[in-house]
Amino acid sequence: MFPQTSDPVGGERLGELLRAVPPRATVVSLGFAGGQRANIDVADLIAGEKHLTAYALHSESEENTTRGLAEIGKLAAE
Repeated sequence: MFPQTSDPVGGERLGELLRAVPPRATVVSLGFAGGQRANIDVADLIAGEKHLTAYALHSESEENTTRGLAEIGKLAAE
């Protein structure tokens, strides 16, 4: 399985995170506290076969959100 990491900050930090992850890694953008615009090196994205995707919690049902947050709590406790 390829590495995956998430980015709750966005902005310039998103571009920095993409540069830092290994080839074929996936970065999931979860937020944009650092700004809605990012400077991304497309050559690094393509040459490194890196993946960038986004996730919006507000589009999930309350049931899925509750279940997901409970799972995150368990993982954090470990």
